[in-house]
Amino acid sequence: MWLVLAMAIVAAAALDHLHVARTAIALGPPRSFGVVHLRLPVGWIVQVGSEDDPLVAFIAREPNKDSTGGHRSIRLYREHLRADIPPELYLMRTPIREEVFSNLDVSQEQTRFGRNRAILLKATMISDGQESAEIDTELVLCAMFPGHEAVTLRLSKNSDFANSDQILLNKIADSVSVDGGK
Repeated sequence: MWLVLAMAIVAAAALDHLHVARTAIALGPPRSFGVVHLRLPVGWIVQVGSEDDPLVAFIAREPNKDSTGGHRSIRLYREHLRADIPPELYLMRTPIREEVFSNLDVSQEQTRFGRNRAILLKATMISDGQESAEIDTELVLCAMFPGHEAVTLRLSKNSDFANSDQILLNKIADSVSVDGGK
Protein backbone atom coordinates (compact mmCIF):
# COMPACT_ATOMS: atom_id res chain seq x y z
CA MET A 1 0.00 0.00 0.00
CA TRP A 2 2.83 2.40 0.88
CA LEU A 3 4.50 1.58 -2.41
CA VAL A 4 1.36 2.48 -4.36
CA LEU A 5 1.05 5.78 -2.45
CA ALA A 6 4.72 6.61 -3.09
CA MET A 7 4.35 5.81 -6.80
CA ALA A 8 1.26 8.03 -7.02
CA ILE A 9 3.10 10.94 -5.39
CA VAL A 10 6.09 10.53 -7.73
CA ALA A 11 3.78 10.35 -10.77
CA ALA A 12 1.91 13.51 -9.68
CA ALA A 13 5.18 15.38 -9.17
CA ALA A 14 6.42 14.29 -12.59
CA LEU A 15 3.19 15.40 -14.27
CA ASP A 16 3.33 18.75 -12.48
CA HIS A 17 6.95 19.24 -13.57
CA LEU A 18 6.01 18.32 -17.15
CA HIS A 19 3.11 20.80 -17.12
CA VAL A 20 5.32 23.62 -15.81
CA ALA A 21 8.02 22.83 -18.40
CA ARG A 22 5.44 22.75 -21.19
CA THR A 23 3.93 26.08 -20.14
CA ALA A 24 7.29 27.80 -19.54
CA ILE A 25 7.78 30.88 -21.65
CA ALA A 26 11.18 32.14 -22.75
CA LEU A 27 11.94 35.79 -22.09
CA GLY A 28 13.51 37.99 -24.75
CA PRO A 29 16.32 40.50 -24.40
CA PRO A 30 16.04 43.40 -21.92
CA ARG A 31 13.79 46.28 -22.97
CA SER A 32 13.71 49.76 -21.47
CA PHE A 33 10.65 51.81 -20.58
CA GLY A 34 11.98 55.01 -19.09
CA VAL A 35 14.03 54.12 -16.01
CA VAL A 36 12.53 50.60 -15.84
CA HIS A 37 14.22 47.72 -17.66
CA LEU A 38 12.80 44.20 -17.97
CA ARG A 39 12.51 41.16 -20.20
CA LEU A 40 9.21 40.23 -21.84
CA PRO A 41 8.03 36.91 -23.24
CA VAL A 42 9.36 36.13 -26.72
CA GLY A 43 6.73 36.64 -29.41
CA TRP A 44 4.35 38.75 -27.36
CA ILE A 45 2.94 41.86 -29.07
CA VAL A 46 4.01 45.07 -27.29
CA GLN A 47 2.15 48.37 -27.39
CA VAL A 48 4.17 51.19 -25.82
CA GLY A 49 2.14 53.53 -23.61
CA SER A 50 -1.61 53.90 -23.33
CA GLU A 51 -3.89 56.72 -24.38
CA ASP A 52 -6.21 55.88 -21.46
CA ASP A 53 -3.63 55.87 -18.66
CA PRO A 54 -0.38 57.88 -18.57
CA LEU A 55 1.06 55.54 -15.90
CA VAL A 56 1.04 52.57 -18.33
CA ALA A 57 4.53 52.15 -19.83
CA PHE A 58 3.44 49.24 -22.05
CA ILE A 59 0.86 46.54 -22.66
CA ALA A 60 2.20 43.18 -23.90
CA ARG A 61 -0.27 40.66 -25.29
CA GLU A 62 0.15 36.93 -25.80
CA PRO A 63 -0.45 36.19 -29.51
CA ASN A 64 -2.15 32.83 -28.85
CA LYS A 65 -4.17 31.27 -26.07
CA ASP A 66 -2.21 29.77 -23.18
CA SER A 67 -2.49 26.16 -22.01
CA THR A 68 -5.73 26.92 -20.11
CA GLY A 69 -7.39 28.51 -23.14
CA GLY A 70 -7.11 32.13 -22.08
CA HIS A 71 -5.46 35.17 -23.62
CA ARG A 72 -3.00 36.87 -21.29
CA SER A 73 -1.75 40.44 -21.24
CA ILE A 74 0.79 42.19 -19.03
CA ARG A 75 0.85 45.88 -18.22
CA LEU A 76 3.69 47.80 -16.62
CA TYR A 77 2.67 50.82 -14.56
CA ARG A 78 5.40 53.21 -13.44
CA GLU A 79 5.20 56.36 -11.37
CA HIS A 80 7.90 58.52 -9.83
CA LEU A 81 6.88 59.60 -6.32
CA ARG A 82 8.20 62.34 -4.03
CA ALA A 83 8.72 59.80 -1.24
CA ASP A 84 8.54 56.04 -0.74
CA ILE A 85 5.29 54.63 0.60
CA PRO A 86 4.33 51.00 1.24
CA PRO A 87 3.09 49.30 -1.95
CA GLU A 88 -0.34 48.54 -0.45
CA LEU A 89 -0.88 52.25 0.29
CA TYR A 90 0.33 53.17 -3.17
CA LEU A 91 -2.18 50.82 -4.81
CA MET A 92 -5.01 52.17 -2.67
CA ARG A 93 -4.39 55.71 -3.95
CA THR A 94 -4.15 54.81 -7.64
CA PRO A 95 -6.90 53.97 -10.12
CA ILE A 96 -5.32 50.52 -10.59
CA ARG A 97 -6.96 49.00 -7.54
CA GLU A 98 -10.43 50.35 -8.35
CA GLU A 99 -10.13 49.50 -12.04
CA VAL A 100 -8.94 45.96 -11.48
CA PHE A 101 -10.60 44.92 -8.25
CA SER A 102 -13.75 47.03 -7.90
CA ASN A 103 -16.20 44.15 -7.50
CA LEU A 104 -13.93 41.18 -6.93
CA ASP A 105 -12.97 39.07 -3.96
CA VAL A 106 -9.27 39.81 -3.62
CA SER A 107 -6.56 37.84 -1.88
CA GLN A 108 -3.49 39.75 -0.81
CA GLU A 109 -0.05 38.52 0.23
CA GLN A 110 3.31 40.01 1.06
CA THR A 111 6.08 38.93 -1.28
CA ARG A 112 9.30 40.13 -2.94
CA PHE A 113 9.78 41.95 -6.24
CA GLY A 114 13.51 41.71 -6.87
CA ARG A 115 15.03 42.76 -3.54
CA ASN A 116 12.06 44.96 -2.68
CA ARG A 117 9.14 44.26 -0.37
CA ALA A 118 6.03 43.92 -2.50
CA ILE A 119 2.36 43.12 -2.41
CA LEU A 120 0.65 40.57 -4.67
CA LEU A 121 -3.08 40.84 -5.28
CA LYS A 122 -5.02 37.98 -6.90
CA ALA A 123 -8.61 38.04 -8.04
CA THR A 124 -10.92 35.96 -10.18
CA MET A 125 -14.29 37.21 -11.36
CA ILE A 126 -16.95 34.91 -12.75
CA SER A 127 -19.75 36.60 -14.67
CA ASP A 128 -22.68 35.10 -16.52
CA GLY A 129 -22.16 35.60 -20.23
CA GLN A 130 -24.68 35.12 -23.03
CA GLU A 131 -23.86 31.45 -23.58
CA SER A 132 -21.72 30.45 -20.61
CA ALA A 133 -19.93 31.80 -17.55
CA GLU A 134 -16.99 34.09 -18.29
CA ILE A 135 -13.90 34.08 -16.07
CA ASP A 136 -11.42 36.94 -15.69
CA THR A 137 -8.26 36.63 -13.63
CA GLU A 138 -6.03 39.46 -12.43
CA LEU A 139 -2.64 39.31 -10.72
CA VAL A 140 -1.09 42.59 -9.59
CA LEU A 141 2.45 42.80 -8.20
CA CYS A 142 3.57 46.18 -6.82
CA ALA A 143 6.78 47.42 -5.16
CA MET A 144 8.66 50.61 -4.39
CA PHE A 145 12.11 50.70 -5.98
CA PRO A 146 15.03 52.94 -5.00
CA GLY A 147 14.64 56.51 -6.22
CA HIS A 148 10.93 56.58 -5.26
CA GLU A 149 9.83 54.56 -8.30
CA ALA A 150 6.52 52.73 -7.91
CA VAL A 151 6.53 49.75 -10.29
CA THR A 152 3.45 47.60 -10.82
CA LEU A 153 3.08 44.54 -13.07
CA ARG A 154 -0.47 43.48 -13.90
CA LEU A 155 -1.26 40.15 -15.57
CA SER A 156 -4.81 39.90 -16.95
CA LYS A 157 -6.37 36.79 -18.42
CA ASN A 158 -9.82 35.83 -19.67
CA SER A 159 -9.80 32.37 -18.12
CA ASP A 160 -9.17 30.77 -14.76
CA PHE A 161 -5.91 31.23 -12.84
CA ALA A 162 -3.15 28.69 -13.42
CA ASN A 163 0.20 28.20 -11.65
CA SER A 164 1.91 29.08 -14.93
CA ASP A 165 0.46 32.61 -14.64
CA GLN A 166 2.17 33.14 -11.29
CA ILE A 167 5.39 31.61 -12.62
CA LEU A 168 5.34 33.93 -15.64
CA LEU A 169 4.68 37.03 -13.53
CA ASN A 170 7.51 36.09 -11.13
CA LYS A 171 9.89 35.41 -14.02
CA ILE A 172 9.25 38.85 -15.53
CA ALA A 173 9.43 40.51 -12.09
CA ASP A 174 12.83 38.86 -11.48
CA SER A 175 14.13 40.53 -14.65
CA VAL A 176 13.10 44.06 -13.61
CA SER A 177 15.70 46.67 -12.77
CA VAL A 178 15.30 50.40 -12.21
CA ASP A 179 17.98 53.00 -12.86
CA GLY A 180 19.46 53.77 -9.46
CA GLY A 181 18.83 50.28 -8.02
CA LYS A 182 17.22 46.88 -8.54
